[in-house]
Amino acid sequence: WYQRRVRGIDFWESRARNLECIFDQLRSQKVRKMAEILERTESSYFNSFKILFQDVVNALKEAREINMYLKPLKSTIESLEESEFDQLEPRLAPVLHTLCLVWAHSTHY
Repeated sequence: WYQRRVRGIDFWESRARNLECIFDQLRSQKVRKMAEILERTESSYFNSFKILFQDVVNALKEAREINMYLKPLKSTIESLEESEFDQLEPRLAPVLHTLCLVWAHSTHY
């Protein structure tokens, strides 16, 4: 159970990092120049590029938010994993509280 939960948290951390790199590349001077040329020449590819850029921006926003909300769970879940069965009960309340906060405040999760 623990490994699956941590892998889920690690997935969003990795996704956010990867999307940051893609976003940075799309904002580079070369890519901006290319987009400008596509727009000036009224290329049929310009609309596709705009959609791609917006998809990356939206995915990055989603990954950042989910990562921000799930990050506190990682240490709590690690604490559960290291606990003996009879020690789990008092440690479940923080997990459930954090999950409720994620559910209540995250627009993407």
